[in-house]
This record gives sequence, structure tokens and C-alpha cells, in this order.
Amino acid sequence: NVNINEYYLDDDEDLFRCLTCSLGTFGIIISVRLQVSPLFYLELNQKPLEFHTFLNTLSIHYASSDHFRYMWYPHTNSGIAYHLNRIQPRLITNNKKSIFSRIISWFSNSLIGHHLLELLFYFSLYFPSLVRRINRIYAKLEGKTLHKIDRCDKLFNFDC
Repeated sequence: NVNINEYYLDDDEDLFRCLTCSLGTFGIIISVRLQVSPLFYLELNQKPLEFHTFLNTLSIHYASSDHFRYMWYPHTNSGIAYHLNRIQPRLITNNKKSIFSRIISWFSNSLIGHHLLELLFYFSLYFPSLVRRINRIYAKLEGKTLHKIDRCDKLFNFDC
């Protein structure tokens, strides 16, 4: 006897969110319907923000952007606030980056910002005391103010 149940957000929002949070735990998912939107552009304003300040002003940050996320570095009081707002396509200038600036960007964001961090965390499996130092170093490296405009798929995604 196999029961196939369908759950919808409109029917019971709490149950639906609970089930989507634990995908696969409550059975086999045989179909998924995604709702997508057309391509849009985002303006990113990123700034370092102390963790305790963030906690005290969370509601303000959350309400002040179309999309908001905060990345905290454990063992530090440091984090980064990312405010993302949708912008009109007419505000976008076509500024193609040179090959040199793309290489520098890849080097700092992907090689150092992701792959080296991953490698250091693998080392920390054998030397757990390194975690605190790694987080402090990366909080300083990544904790910079940044303004950027790009496609939504490029600004929503990040290496983790």
C-alpha cells in the first residue's frame, strides 16, 4: 500500500516549510514544480558588521533590502552583511572586465577565498586549534566594503 500525498504552500504553510526543510526524510519525492522568475539584476552593497551589532539590528537589516544575508565567522565577532536590491535594467552599464581583472578576481575570490579556505579547514580536522585562526584571518580578508551590480544568478550564488 503506497500513499501519495501532495502538499501545497497555500494549504498549510508550516507543514509545507517543514517538509521542504527535510526533503526526502518523510518519503520519496517523485516530482517537484519550481516557480522561476525572469532574469533580473541586483545591486550588492556589502559591508563588515560586528556580530553583536548585527543581532541588535537584524530587523532593520532584514527590512532594508529586497534580499539580505549575513555571513558570520565563528570564533570572531566579525561578519559581513550583504544587502541585495533589484534594479531596473536601464541603470546597468555594460562594463566588460579585462582578462587581467578577471584573473585577479578569480585568484582572490575563487582560489584564495574558496579553495584555500577549504584546504585549511581540511587541515583543521587534524589540528582543530587552527579553526579559530583561520576564521580570524578570513574575517579580515573578506570583511571589506563592496558595491557591485550584476545578474541575480551571479550575486545570489557563492562558494561554500
